[in-house]
Amino acid sequence: VNVAKENGFRGVVCNICASGTDVEIPLFIKKNERKMIIEELKRVKTLYPNDFLLSKRMIKWYENPDHRGSCYWGDEVLHFDVSWNRRRCFGNNADCSNCGCLAGSMQNPLKRVLSPREMMKLV
Repeated sequence: VNVAKENGFRGVVCNICASGTDVEIPLFIKKNERKMIIEELKRVKTLYPNDFLLSKRMIKWYENPDHRGSCYWGDEVLHFDVSWNRRRCFGNNADCSNCGCLAGSMQNPLKRVLSPREMMKLV
């Protein structure tokens, strides 16, 4: 956050890594690692409440990694490649069972209204 402030950025956001189902990447987040990352995100949010732009609800989104079938961006938004072929957001191989995606953490407010049970989990 300090580097961002020193260089005139308005704030900082982050992903915590989302892998694909057809690749093995060294940054796959394990359960114990996710817990440490969440604790660090909360710590940074406390230190920089106006500069670390993840809300507490967004951080809470990261606590549960399995977002299969509940990601507005991946499941409901139409995406097209450069040839106008329809594709899933973030590619067809996104591993939503280990989500760490910023877009997912910013779920569409309408989706929350349509799914009050999910919304209450985030509150």
